[in-house]
Amino acid sequence: TMRLDVVWLRFLSSPSAILPDSQGTGVGAVRIERTELRGEPGRQTAAKASSGESEEIPCGLIVRSVGFDLTPLEGLPLDPKSRRVPHVNGRVSEAEGEDQHSSLYVAGWVKRGPTGIIATNLADAQETAARAFVDLKQKESGSHADPAVVEAALASAGVRPVSFEGWRKIEAEELRRGAAQGKAAEKLTDVAEMLRIAAS
Repeated sequence: TMRLDVVWLRFLSSPSAILPDSQGTGVGAVRIERTELRGEPGRQTAAKASSGESEEIPCGLIVRSVGFDLTPLEGLPLDPKSRRVPHVNGRVSEAEGEDQHSSLYVAGWVKRGPTGIIATNLADAQETAARAFVDLKQKESGSHADPAVVEAALASAGVRPVSFEGWRKIEAEELRRGAAQGKAAEKLTDVAEMLRIAAS
């Protein structure tokens, strides 16, 4: 016997309340409110629609997704209203718009909030990387950073780092396997295998 399951995706809607059933002992429905996109393209955010439209959907189970709120981290500023890290072009600042020098950088939702699609992260990360690159060039020459300290810490923790050259070997193998199957790439998922290829 075949079973047909249907999944309805309701875009531009946001849950606003979970309503009880008639006995008051369980879930009876979820109320969702209509939202609309505001802001310039690429930086839009969803906000409650001016129409005030809402809908109650009967249900007996609520499944919580991962969500998009942030857990505060000690030493990392977090705007209480936007629930994102204040920054200037990806470089963390104490308050939104304050261009203070910092050695911390952010990208993704922690930077811009829960907006965009996977591809949005590309331009987002490029902006942050460009900011970090400019900052590095403006630093005084003759850095006192010692990579050996980090390498020793990783080794003592039993961590085996992968060099850029090793990563390129992994990428080349994924492309080779993908081409053999008529697709762009075949993603490797076995860590031991990836480490073996990187060290080859």
